[in-house]
Amino acid sequence: MKKYYFITLMITISSICNAQSILNGSFETNTAPNSCTYDNSVEQFNSYMSNIKSIGNRGVDIHIANCYIPSISNGIYAVGIGNKNEGISFELSQTLINDENYTLTFDAYSQTDFGSQGNIVIGISEQNTTFGTQIYEAVTVASQWTSFQFSFTAPNDGLYLTVMQKSTNVAGSWNIIDNFSLSNTLSVNSYEYDNTKIKVYPNPSSEIIQISELKTKKNYRIYNVVGTKIKTGSISNNETVDIKNFANGLYFLKFDNGNTLKFIKE
Repeated sequence: MKKYYFITLMITISSICNAQSILNGSFETNTAPNSCTYDNSVEQFNSYMSNIKSIGNRGVDIHIANCYIPSISNGIYAVGIGNKNEGISFELSQTLINDENYTLTFDAYSQTDFGSQGNIVIGISEQNTTFGTQIYEAVTVASQWTSFQFSFTAPNDGLYLTVMQKSTNVAGSWNIIDNFSLSNTLSVNSYEYDNTKIKVYPNPSSEIIQISELKTKKNYRIYNVVGTKIKTGSISNNETVDIKNFANGLYFLKFDNGNTLKFIKE
């Protein structure tokens, strides 16, 4: 029984690390023709793509293999953004948690047949029509697909990931992008504070949890496995938190400094 419980717990932890996702991150859910679809208006692009909007003053291109690019990174379709105030916003499966940590991966191809290489900037926004707060700048490589991966702390409770090309002021500079994926990178381990291991017990528990070895009073937030905030408060060493009204399952207790403890309500 204990072995089975451990396996179930590991599967649950894996689920929370991947609970957050980008809707249509590889552009495959669309009604675009299976051909070059470029010089779209904003309205045309938006009518083709599900869960993705064009931001900026003009629509962006939709590419397939041999449409200004020899291959597609993932699937059949990719999207091209230029430096003429072009970009997109992806809808996320759920709102990001402000100050929580995430990891983003994507692929990009700098198309230089008509202009110089230009970088890509990534943002988080609370609206699907504006770029929002920049979290990353990717240095793309001319005439080849390059994979990017980086971790970031959410700057707001945004529901949209935004992508634009950084302006180069050179006509014809553009990038083709594909295969966007986002995961939550919550820590699930106990942590060191002033060389002392902070612990939560009893774990599992049915009614209360107690935090030991805290040196000062700390604010906390509790999240369930899909990232929903369940409870907030402050706690001192050896004080308890009432969890008897929680549904059974795995939870994460996060302190303001970002450190996170896991516990199970049974």
